[in-house]
Amino acid sequence: LCDRRQRQMCIRDRIGTAQDITDGTLPSGASRIIRITAVTDCRLWQYRGDKTGNGVLLPSGQTEYFSVYEGYSIEISGTANVME
Repeated sequence: LCDRRQRQMCIRDRIGTAQDITDGTLPSGASRIIRITAVTDCRLWQYRGDKTGNGVLLPSGQTEYFSVYEGYSIEISGTANVME
C-alpha cells in the first residue's frame, strides 16, 4: 500500500505538461484521461466523425477530468488549459 505522499507523487508523475488551447481540437489517439481547466467560459465536444449537439459548458475557472476514448477528438470553443 502507498501512503498519501506516494500516491500524490504517482499521480503527478503520470500527467504530462499543460498547454493553453483557444478554439482548437485535441487530435484523436489512444485512450487517455485529460484535465481541462477553463480560462474563459468554454464549450467542449468529444466526438468520432462529425461533431453534433451543443457540447458541454465548462464555466471559467472550473476544472474537470475527462476520459477520451481511442479514436475520439476533443474540440474546445473558448480558452482552456489542457493537461494530457
